[in-house]
Amino acid sequence: KCLGENDCGVITIGPAGENLVRFASIMGSFTQRAAGRGGLGAVMGSKLIKGMFVKGNRDLLAEAFDRKKLLELGVKISGRIAKGSGKDPLHKYGTSVLVNIINSVGALPTRNFETGVMPTAEKFSGEVLAEKFLVKRHGCALCPIACTKIGKASWDGKSSSNIKYEYESLFALGSNLGVDEPNAILTMIDMCNRYGLDTITTGNTLATATELSQKGKLPIKLSWGDTDTYIKLIEDIAYRRDIGNELAEGAYHLSVKYNDPESFVGTRGQGFPAYDPRALKGFVIAYATANRGGDHNEAWPAMIELGPYPFGPYPNKVFDPLAEVEEKIVFTVWEQNYYAAYDSLVLCNFVDQVGDDSLKPEEIVDLLNAYAGWDLTYDELITIGERIFNTERLFHVREGKWVRDELPPKVLKKALPDGPAKGHTAERFFEWGIKRYYELRGWVNGKPTKETIRKLGLEEYEYIL
Repeated sequence: KCLGENDCGVITIGPAGENLVRFASIMGSFTQRAAGRGGLGAVMGSKLIKGMFVKGNRDLLAEAFDRKKLLELGVKISGRIAKGSGKDPLHKYGTSVLVNIINSVGALPTRNFETGVMPTAEKFSGEVLAEKFLVKRHGCALCPIACTKIGKASWDGKSSSNIKYEYESLFALGSNLGVDEPNAILTMIDMCNRYGLDTITTGNTLATATELSQKGKLPIKLSWGDTDTYIKLIEDIAYRRDIGNELAEGAYHLSVKYNDPESFVGTRGQGFPAYDPRALKGFVIAYATANRGGDHNEAWPAMIELGPYPFGPYPNKVFDPLAEVEEKIVFTVWEQNYYAAYDSLVLCNFVDQVGDDSLKPEEIVDLLNAYAGWDLTYDELITIGERIFNTERLFHVREGKWVRDELPPKVLKKALPDGPAKGHTAERFFEWGIKRYYELRGWVNGKPTKETIRKLGLEEYEYIL
């Protein structure tokens, strides 16, 4: 018997995973949370696993080295976040609060990164969705923020009222496809959630397909904003029907098949998320070096470009989004190390992004020490993250693929045509920035050196080099 999400866990794949769509997701059944990127749903599908049910019986708190201290710290930190105002935007609007913010700096990818400005983006902004489409707010167990937003939509005579939406999904199936009708965007998000498709990659793939069609290369007619056709194609992708079988291979494979590198906007075969690096320059190096490919979770340098961030090498400093400065490279290295350790502890990304109320790095160390009985320091935590990040890169080196750090032609050389970043490309910052990044990392041409892995205690991987 399962009494709800706090009592048990259920993950499943949908038709996309069963049909081995390269960007199929693993879905959490209670609130539509997804292990979205990288095609993990297809991995489960390849092993003929439809889903998993987990009901635990361990008392993890009882296993803590210092249970009393752990609880005291947890109550103190949660209380501070819950009472503070830093959580309010995420609580009210969720991540969709970013639609207007990113659009205002010219970094909202529109029509497959043709531009970074969508004049009608406010129609599907977090503020409008909260006013007209929000059904309920939800938080993970004991969460002091409750950032999850569940919405409703009506399209083509059909309605749904249990749609979890996020900023990345709104970009991918909205601005990146030239769609601004919120009912249509929410409907496509709902379809992806139900079929088990990664929303970001679905949007990237449909955008690449539209560009190829506009160039006369794809054997179907597609135009920007063609919602009805996009909705049909999402279903065709999930079931690998007709042209959907091609699209199920993803944007990168489409661009290779039709010999059009400019139509794919991503790195290491994975399309970019919702921030144009020509307008938010911190992403130039963050995207290029992300071990997962086009990724905003290994580092999110917008934290020092859009507002003060209280932690890291430049606490509470703000840098112009268009500035091509070394500080953004230093911050990216720090953030990649920090989040590699942070994610390994299975911590929420948002509890450290609510201003002065945030979970502090030093508090993470205190919590970990209280639970494990360690005597870890902040510097040692960052070193653990550095070890993880270097080990991930060594995997690429061993496999002999995706080692090279690069950016796609469209953002590297093609200037933004309008908006606050008009005329900007990523080329100049990338050319000198990647060299500085390697110096900071102790890498040569994207590969850790023997000296670096020895310094980090990773001698077991020397054979790879």
